[in-house]
Amino acid sequence: MGILPSRKNQTALELSNENLQLQIIYDLTLLLQAAPDVKSVQQRVLSAITGELGFPRVVLGLTEPEAYAISSWAIHPAENAPALPSIPLDAEGLITAAIQTQKTYWCTDKDELSTSPALNDWLGEETGLVLPLALREHSVGVLIVATGSPHIPDEHIKTLKLVAGQAAVALGTTMLCIDRAQQLAIEQERNRIARDIHDTVAQSMFGIIFSLDACINMLPEHGDIVREELKELHALAIQVRDQVRHSIFNLWPSKLTLAQFKEDIRSYVTSCAGSQKFQVHFTADGDFDRLPSAIRRNLYRVTQEALANCAQHAGVDEAHVFLKVGPEQVMLRIEDQGQGFDPAIVLARAHNREKFGLHGIRERIHALEGRCDISSQPGKGTRIEICVPVNGRRYFE
Repeated sequence: MGILPSRKNQTALELSNENLQLQIIYDLTLLLQAAPDVKSVQQRVLSAITGELGFPRVVLGLTEPEAYAISSWAIHPAENAPALPSIPLDAEGLITAAIQTQKTYWCTDKDELSTSPALNDWLGEETGLVLPLALREHSVGVLIVATGSPHIPDEHIKTLKLVAGQAAVALGTTMLCIDRAQQLAIEQERNRIARDIHDTVAQSMFGIIFSLDACINMLPEHGDIVREELKELHALAIQVRDQVRHSIFNLWPSKLTLAQFKEDIRSYVTSCAGSQKFQVHFTADGDFDRLPSAIRRNLYRVTQEALANCAQHAGVDEAHVFLKVGPEQVMLRIEDQGQGFDPAIVLARAHNREKFGLHGIRERIHALEGRCDISSQPGKGTRIEICVPVNGRRYFE
């Protein structure tokens, strides 16, 4: 009869431990689904070990494959926590041994923990449990729990290993998502630069080659004409050089403001106009600076291309830009009173520099799920009207 209460107590304790394990793993799973940043996952793991499990101190480091080191340390409690350095993966100590062998180690001598005096002093004279964090045989990091004694219940060790396993999944998956997002951002930036080069440098280079072919055909009978043509090509080559510098070396700031928009446009159009004086009149309404960066950048490129065509081909010395930002859409209009053209003919030409710019404008706006109307007639000027939804596709850079 005296044994039954003991068995009941033992069963209740086991159920309580299992319930605690399930609760912690459930919390970490929810954290993973919420796709937080790495720091949030680290802090939740530390909180689970010191809060729910009751261990006094814990530190968690992450594997940095490119640096071949353990770094990005998170410590609990954070008060008076030491600044921990990166530890090379080939350094001596139980931390790197746990990572290399994917085994759990007891540390009873702080000097065996690592080559970092700061980390060794953090453990002090206490016993520590060193648990590797791995996802599909790839190291994610390491977890060090100050247990105070090597004589802790097996159930606690089992729970710590379960938490370490789930933490590895949460951290590894989050780090993978961040890495993929960074790769996507890099790819988008490459595409943006390629499009910038296509819209500016490519069309200018086509014009240079086309004109050089014409010069070759005119030699030697028309030397004076060729000389003048070469002067124009020299100026165009300088412009192309500046465009390359702008597209490749002068990458976009993370925040393109309306003030920068106006200043850069005026500077760019001045370079396109050469010795001719050309004015750009801006009228803006609404909060341009709140727009997604993709919209701001593409509106800039559209305005840049439209005004460059105007300065070079319209035969006038001014143009107007109207910009209106609303809660759901942004409207842009660029117009001049120049010589105009027939859009159908210009767009249909097989060899024409201007057509690349018009096509580029349309492609940019359509990629943003917007509308682009190009209106022009010979002798009656040109108007380009654009409407883009503010909450449309934002990834087109």
